[in-house]
Amino acid sequence: MHAFTCALLAGLLLFGLAGRQDPAPPAPKPPPPEDLPDTRPTIPPAIAAANRKLVAEMQGAWRLVEMRVAMEQTKGLSETHFAQVGYLLVSGNHLAIEMHVDVRSSNDRSAGHSISSGVHRFELGLDSHLETSTLIASGIDHKGRPVFEPPRTKRRYQTTLAANRMTLRRDDGHTLVFERLPEDPPRRDVFGRLKKEQEGEGKD
Repeated sequence: MHAFTCALLAGLLLFGLAGRQDPAPPAPKPPPPEDLPDTRPTIPPAIAAANRKLVAEMQGAWRLVEMRVAMEQTKGLSETHFAQVGYLLVSGNHLAIEMHVDVRSSNDRSAGHSISSGVHRFELGLDSHLETSTLIASGIDHKGRPVFEPPRTKRRYQTTLAANRMTLRRDDGHTLVFERLPEDPPRRDVFGRLKKEQEGEGKD
């Protein structure tokens, strides 16, 4: 049971506990900078403004408070539950994340564990989905050995912010819920708004 769970957990939670891994193809020799095409879709001004506001609200330190695993990934874990600790730090358009996850059996004994850590660049697209690209990341395999993630591994999430909670949800249902860590001195109100923005709204 323990060996099976560790193997399953490594495959489930490796590399940030969330990603579909798209191995990057060998990079072709780039053309001169002036000839590099910009293949990104043009984002309308209103959506771009909303994305900038969302990125501004994401800034800071967050604590993992809930993890919901995609249903198809829980086979063999029906009599277990997860105990997890994780933190996320967002700075500009980069995020750093580390999570420790323990699988507990029905009698609350450890049935396997995983550790993952990484730094990723992210962008928001037309539909406000967040797409991350790995800069550096690592985890452990089912034998507890370190495994390194290829750079440019992609992940895609629907991002929702409500007050001081942020939810990252993958298309298959895998979900991570974070709570903003307290700031000293506090810069935000109970709704998660920067106080200077709140004061500006009151003057209008």
